[in-house]
Amino acid sequence: MCWVDVDYAALIGRCVQHLADLGHRHLALINRSAELVAAGYGPGHRALAGFVDAVSQRGITRRRLLLRDDAGAGAACMEQILADHPEVTAVATINEAALPGVQRALEQADLAIPSDFSIAGVAARHWAEDFRPQLTAADVPALEMGAHAVELLLERIAAPKAPPRHLLLAPPISLRASTGPVPTA
Repeated sequence: MCWVDVDYAALIGRCVQHLADLGHRHLALINRSAELVAAGYGPGHRALAGFVDAVSQRGITRRRLLLRDDAGAGAACMEQILADHPEVTAVATINEAALPGVQRALEQADLAIPSDFSIAGVAARHWAEDFRPQLTAADVPALEMGAHAVELLLERIAAPKAPPRHLLLAPPISLRASTGPVPTA
């Protein structure tokens, strides 16, 4: 089967590199649900691989969290990070639906983004732009993905015996307002 997707490994890796360049040394990855990852969900596996590789390269302490795709899970996850791992100063995420809850939990903890806590990730542009402050993120290139998918489909129709092709896209990280230097004590 042919497919087009976002290169979550490369993009989460870039998010980690950006956060590390800002001085963050204790990061968490907010991934998709345990059920999706256990079922072989490629983006979840690629995000985890990119996160582990990037934090290993930079010598950063890491935490990995799997959660449902909803705001309630995002709030609970962020509350857990703050309670169990207060050294964590930033997260990278591919879980767009959890973002409103993450934001709510940080607000309830009186932590300002980005002066007290930074967030970066891979998200559809509307999720990134609706986040306050706007999320530093690689915007999912939905139109480009659709165009490539149509090209792959047309190729498949023209040559049904050809080997399947896979295409991973790695758009640039849009530096918005949700990341900043690691807070000083």
